[in-house]
Amino acid sequence: MKILRVITRLNIGGPSHQVQNLHLRLKEAGHECTLLHGSLDPGEGDHRFLEESHDVQLIPELTRPIHPFKDWQCFRKLCHLLSKEPFDILHTHTAKAGLLARTAAWHVKGRRKKKGFPELNVVHTYHGHVFKGYFNPILTQCFIFLEQWLSRHTNHLITLSPTLTKEISGFLKVPESQLDLVPLGLELEPFLQQTQKPFNLNKELNTSKKSWVGWVGRMASIKNPMAFLKLAKETIQLNPELGFVMIGDGPLKTEIEESIKIHHLENHVFLLGWKKDMPPLMASLNLIINTSFNEGTPVTLLEAMASGTPVLTSDAGGCRDILPKNEPASSFSLTNIKSQAATVVQWTEEKASISNSSRKAIVKNHSVSRLVEDLEALYLNT
Repeated sequence: MKILRVITRLNIGGPSHQVQNLHLRLKEAGHECTLLHGSLDPGEGDHRFLEESHDVQLIPELTRPIHPFKDWQCFRKLCHLLSKEPFDILHTHTAKAGLLARTAAWHVKGRRKKKGFPELNVVHTYHGHVFKGYFNPILTQCFIFLEQWLSRHTNHLITLSPTLTKEISGFLKVPESQLDLVPLGLELEPFLQQTQKPFNLNKELNTSKKSWVGWVGRMASIKNPMAFLKLAKETIQLNPELGFVMIGDGPLKTEIEESIKIHHLENHVFLLGWKKDMPPLMASLNLIINTSFNEGTPVTLLEAMASGTPVLTSDAGGCRDILPKNEPASSFSLTNIKSQAATVVQWTEEKASISNSSRKAIVKNHSVSRLVEDLEALYLNT
């Protein structure tokens, strides 16, 4: 098969991890693959591990923010490529890439037919969605309308979890049976094996905390990092020997730094920036907390649990779907975040951890090999 994959950007996170591994594995399986990606936003971590080449290409005009002139340029480039190359599959990931590339596929359908190209089968993966919490109500409704229209011109709509399937079904007004559930696939073995020593946070930060609690992500409103600071403040009152680290960067970094000073948290909350070597860092944490308003399947939670690290997460998107039962892993309502302080103290003092059996199950169920098998079968049955 000749496959074109398009993603908005290769920032740190599940979508970029997944598409690059799919590109490599499907090429190894004998398919002809091309990967197109756009530009990073300021302050975002770069997650590219594939070199730019004839089959891995940057489209500078493909950006996450709405930019009419750049969006039009990107659309024209995608139309040109889809008209020139006889792709069998177009698989898009993330909202902006999905909108532009699928619209381009619809636009050039007649041109491709005249050239005798095979019918283009269009696939889109919802790693999350922008239908809640990202834009103002009018713009959000416009995106929902466009996605509803595009859904009628897409052969397969993929979601990552049962909860996300239900949400997407409601927004698009399509039966859940018309959506394909294909869980996220990642290279989680390094987190399970732990061949490296845990990162020494006390030495790095010149402090002497007994336990460490982490937050990982883009410092943006949708990720709700300020809620982590609120929880840290409540927890420190119960146990001042706990340390808190925030791993990431983004537009709210300055506001976070100011809030740390205002609430006198300088000796308790530390900002580490983006870190690429996550297995030893994850192993050094006693708990991971996710505070997002909206999520798909957070890679951070899977990496944490594969490492044996307990997780507390907001009940957003598909977060609850990936939590193993009877383990120190639970979800909470953001309206009641302060009440989680007691759980943070309890789990860190007890040195709670995810069991080996659950860790192995998480790695198996969310492996890249399983993902490749699922998608290859889906492509062939399109």
